Amino acid sequence: MRRAAGLVFDEYVATDPEEVVSYTSTELNVLLATADQMAIQVVVDGIAVPGATAPTSPRVWVRVQTSADGTSWAYKNTSPEVAPFEVPPGSTTVSPFSCDPGVLPTLCFARLEVGFLTKIGQAEAHIRVYVTLRDGGDVHEVSTRQIWMPGSYTETLAGPDLPPITFSPGP
Repeated sequence: MRRAAGLVFDEYVATDPEEVVSYTSTELNVLLATADQMAIQVVVDGIAVPGATAPTSPRVWVRVQTSADGTSWAYKNTSPEVAPFEVPPGSTTVSPFSCDPGVLPTLCFARLEVGFLTKIGQAEAHIRVYVTLRDGGDVHEVSTRQIWMPGSYTETLAGPDLPPITFSPGP
């Protein structure tokens, strides 16, 4: 079920001198953490590379970060949800379809890290990031048995590629 959808980042950014990292607004940190899955689309336009001596295409990427306290942040996944893609000057570029499939749980807060990199000199661009938040990923079953109750039980917390977690009570 779709929980929310919309524009979460709309900024003009400039590298300083080669790379800049920006984040979504703190006002969105709770909302971005409320869904199991997040589809992400990036639209980049107004790309300029002033003073470049050779043709160059800057790169843009997006990573999801999560936090339990809203202060200390960690990457949710091992690689960017939106892998680095080239944004040639003078055109509008749309990222390939990208997502956080919700295999790993999100802590209380989430934000998006938006990276912009050029290899030669400085660059500037208008970057917009749209997301759609959905619930109901690959969660199959959750036992109602509590861990202190006698017997073992299995709880499937993530997708079918991950093995179920089996809890057994201690002695």
